Amino acid sequence: MASRVKRGVVTAIFAASIGLFQTDIKKVLAYSTVSQIGYMLLGLGAAGFAPSLLLGGYTAGVFHLVSHALFKACLFLCAGTVIHAVHSIYIQDMGGVRKHLPLTWVFTLAAALSLIGLPPFPGFWSKDAVLLVTFEASTALFVLALLTVAVTAFYTVRFLGIVFHGPESEHLQQVAHSDGNGHMHDGEMSMRLASGVLAVAIIIAGLGGPFLEEGLH
Repeated sequence: MASRVKRGVVTAIFAASIGLFQTDIKKVLAYSTVSQIGYMLLGLGAAGFAPSLLLGGYTAGVFHLVSHALFKACLFLCAGTVIHAVHSIYIQDMGGVRKHLPLTWVFTLAAALSLIGLPPFPGFWSKDAVLLVTFEASTALFVLALLTVAVTAFYTVRFLGIVFHGPESEHLQQVAHSDGNGHMHDGEMSMRLASGVLAVAIIIAGLGGPFLEEGLH
């Protein structure tokens, strides 16, 4: 269990740190996924510190696995929509995408707030479950878990800010005017439907989060 905890902590912090410096929109999300897998392992590993933590640690890790599956799937789908509209994978070629892709922005925001861990989104409840078990297991683990949460929040806000709220890049302006704004939309109906269903699922899961977390203890 000790080796699992070490791998989880190193993976969570190291991958989150790499995500801070990525300019490829999918790489930001990919390193975020690696980091969150480390966070899951952190919860699972903390279960071995004491018999009383066995159930809480394993359930917290699995809880975050399910929560993460929802919001990260939504983020990757939304990233695909952005790439399809902007014709670039690089965040510096974006900026101000919100006004062109309003639905995608709403879906991305719901998923991103869950990744950050803000209530009442499911990411808050699952991260809270991991933090609670690490607090009971070790103060050092708890501090490192909190550090991972902080780094995750930073690169997620950076991602949202540059892509959706930053100043429009020259590339985006060229794309927007090259075909009478024809390329700048929220994607096909199938793309909007898939992202929208996941965003709604995230909200519903968040509303049920308190009951789920209560059942873990």
